[in-house]
Amino acid sequence: MNNVVPAIPHMSDIRDLFANFGHNWSTLSPALWVLFGIIFGTFVLGKIIKNVKGDD
Repeated sequence: MNNVVPAIPHMSDIRDLFANFGHNWSTLSPALWVLFGIIFGTFVLGKIIKNVKGDD
């Protein structure tokens, strides 16, 4: 074995990453709704400001 290339250790099972997907989704979905709501509100507010200023 070459001493320059390190040995890659065995990776853990990826199923552990998605084991609590339902719980994670129910926990994070309110935060995502708030995040996307802020993004959409900023977009609409920008459109309103542009329309009022006449920058079309």
